[in-house]
Amino acid sequence: MYGGYGYGGIPPTGYGMGAPMHPGGFQQQGRYMFSRQMIDMQARSTFMKYDYNRNGVLGFREVFGAVNEFCAINGQMPVMQDELMGLFAMFDIDGSGQIDFFEYKMLLEQLGGLNTYDRGMLMGLRGQRGYHLQQYNGFW
Repeated sequence: MYGGYGYGGIPPTGYGMGAPMHPGGFQQQGRYMFSRQMIDMQARSTFMKYDYNRNGVLGFREVFGAVNEFCAINGQMPVMQDELMGLFAMFDIDGSGQIDFFEYKMLLEQLGGLNTYDRGMLMGLRGQRGYHLQQYNGFW
């Protein structure tokens, strides 16, 4: 959080209050009303906008900005930093502090209730990062 306030200096009261949380601290699936079409149309542009160095991965601060821009574009309330931290940790399987574009899309799908991912499933997909980065670099 920035100076004790949420994203953009907005006090956190009212945003994300009462959102069901899983014991692991990540936000319960389906709180946001994202459609697959929204994700397909806007995930790439929001991810690429925050991938400042064009390395194909985003750190937490970049993901926080990208997810909240995605929310704003789609008329949803912003995700609070502490809510997103748990989800970010879940999708950052190797603990590198970064997620790639395809992990970002899965994170949005989880937030939107379109898919439910568990740690085992994500671990199985982890070996595909090289392939995903190669695909992502083709976007440019």
